[in-house]
Amino acid sequence: MTLEANRRTKLPRRFVVFLTLTVVSVAGGMGPYLAYAVLATNSASTPEDAGRVTSWVFAIYLVGLSFATPYGPWAAQKLGAIRLAAASFFGEVLLSLATTALLFAEAPLVPMLLAVSLTSGLLVGSRQSTVPLVQEAYSGGGDIESASAQSRRARGVAYAIGALGAGVLLAQVGPEAVFLIAAVLGLPLVIFLLRCPPKTAVKVASMAKPWRSMLYEIRTRQNLRWAVWLGVAAALLMSPMVDMIVPVLNKLGHSEGEKAGLLLMFFALGEIVTPNVVNRLGKGRHSFVAGVRAVQLTGVAILIMAVAVRLPYGPDLVLLSIGAMLFGAIFYSLASFLYETSTHNVPEGEQNEVLSAFMLAIGIAAPIGTLLWGHLLDSVATEVFFVAIAAVVILILPALMLRPMRTMETAAKDAPQLDEI
Repeated sequence: MTLEANRRTKLPRRFVVFLTLTVVSVAGGMGPYLAYAVLATNSASTPEDAGRVTSWVFAIYLVGLSFATPYGPWAAQKLGAIRLAAASFFGEVLLSLATTALLFAEAPLVPMLLAVSLTSGLLVGSRQSTVPLVQEAYSGGGDIESASAQSRRARGVAYAIGALGAGVLLAQVGPEAVFLIAAVLGLPLVIFLLRCPPKTAVKVASMAKPWRSMLYEIRTRQNLRWAVWLGVAAALLMSPMVDMIVPVLNKLGHSEGEKAGLLLMFFALGEIVTPNVVNRLGKGRHSFVAGVRAVQLTGVAILIMAVAVRLPYGPDLVLLSIGAMLFGAIFYSLASFLYETSTHNVPEGEQNEVLSAFMLAIGIAAPIGTLLWGHLLDSVATEVFFVAIAAVVILILPALMLRPMRTMETAAKDAPQLDEI
């Protein structure tokens, strides 16, 4: 089913409720996300070290995420995918409450941030590979690309509301209240998952040796391997943009938490239109080819932000906001294309294993990319760094992906159509 067809079909009520409560939960979670970035940046001994400290906080989160990802299918097999998701979200509620208590107790800031980030990464990683399947099940099943894109739209709304609110709350009432609010807003989704599971069962394959099984999947499935290459490149070169926006703004003289929240809101506003971007870029193209085009267009957004860095104080924030909105709209569509590429022609019960393998590879690359950004942002002029990234993703990366693009397009043309069977 295409996204266009999905829009013509009324979404199942249970899926609408699921998306609504996801919006509430994610909006609350934006507070801790921004608080981590602001607290990490402010804890740096000098402004020059802000990028490095922030990168370490987010990198340790990504390390926890990548470590837990291979065990997600095993845990889902034991608990069920829905119970695993509920347990993971509830763990985040408890973590927010614990962080509130630690802040009130004035625990050492950097060790606390590292410990909390690692725990959060482990919780998110445990459910990461099964969440796309849960979304598909609530949507009625049959199209992981459409379900993922619809979820992206809901999350975009949540990020926009949460980012703007988080910036104001951090400035007005402090991080303790932000973590407490996040805990309260996270509970309704947990209750819904436990009380109203999807009507379509979530099929999860068991894996006796998860790391070995996932590496085997990457080695033997050509579509998955190419999706991994493109996803890893995106994780190294582009994904850290959002995590590192606070130190970027600090270098430009915008140190206020409200402005960081404003930029995160524009990233999120772009994400709201992800289904439209997926439909537009995916029309008449193989999903992998559409993913490469998304990478190139994201490079254009980064180039716009590079120009903004050269503008005087004030107008730079306007152009940065435009670039952030374009970045969010295009970059976040990439996940839908790569999910579809990875699971193409994969039996339903084996999709979680393929998605886990894909996310494991991305999870290993992501902290490396974050640390790389943290080091280079403190060592190289920001506009030079942005221009270099843009040049690689607009010109060099698509050239390297030319062979798999042609191969997949040829295979798609040669495949029998449904009306011919």
